[in-house]
Amino acid sequence: MLKKSLLSLLVMLCLVQEVQAQLSNLEQSAVECWHATLARQLHVPDSQFLLYQGTATLGSSSIWLWNIFNAVIMDEDDIYYNPVQLNSLSGNYNWLIYDALATDTLTPSCDLEKAIENFQDAKGTFAWNKTLDDLQAGLSSSPPMQFMIDTTFIENGNNSKAPPIMMHMIVQASFTHVLKFVSYPYSPSDAPAWQLQQYSPWYMQCILKKAYYNVDNSFLSPIDWNSIFGPDGSLHEICYALVVVDGENIKVTASDNNNTYSTTITSPQPIILGVLVATVPDYILQNK
Repeated sequence: MLKKSLLSLLVMLCLVQEVQAQLSNLEQSAVECWHATLARQLHVPDSQFLLYQGTATLGSSSIWLWNIFNAVIMDEDDIYYNPVQLNSLSGNYNWLIYDALATDTLTPSCDLEKAIENFQDAKGTFAWNKTLDDLQAGLSSSPPMQFMIDTTFIENGNNSKAPPIMMHMIVQASFTHVLKFVSYPYSPSDAPAWQLQQYSPWYMQCILKKAYYNVDNSFLSPIDWNSIFGPDGSLHEICYALVVVDGENIKVTASDNNNTYSTTITSPQPIILGVLVATVPDYILQNK
């Protein structure tokens, strides 16, 4: 049991595979401890930080980067962020601009027809206002981070006669560089950058704002609003930052009364530890 728990935790710490569908209570407690500790070290609420699933090493293009930002997860209670999603910010934005009720509620600076034109000009390639070059430059000058976890987890047996299972876990983690890389969808209001010259600005924040607040149902019908922003809607939280680290060195030791396992994890290249997400109203306030 101990070895299986440790290996499951290592999968999470390495962040190179998707999480297994079923974790024991002990394993889940260890993962949740890792998640909460990272959030504290990053000085963000637990609810805003999600552990990254999938291959965590950096890709080779800005389009790879933007696809991560574009993904929208449906489960607000999850602590994981899987960038492979059918649901996306660009897809929800497309829904907003094509299902809008009228254009006369918009101002000249927030023109719906112009928003539709910009979206079409993107031709399916949805850029964000920062590139992979920006990420790599920011990472090289970002500060270090180190911390230690020293805790014990207890899982009760399957029946009253079985003794509880205990695991003592020590994690010593250090990173040479830690970067919270913030980026927002490429908008006409963004300052032009040579790295983005071949891409079209496709997003207007005022559209999301008007759709979300939807005074007197003047922008979206109540049905459409609920389909997007309601309790079972498709857009509740939006990724606004990636947490990227370099120089990873993590030593994990786990033990019970009988056995001790220890291993050290290093990565020769930068990896994504997780992402930061914001609710729609917070995202509107952040991205002005």
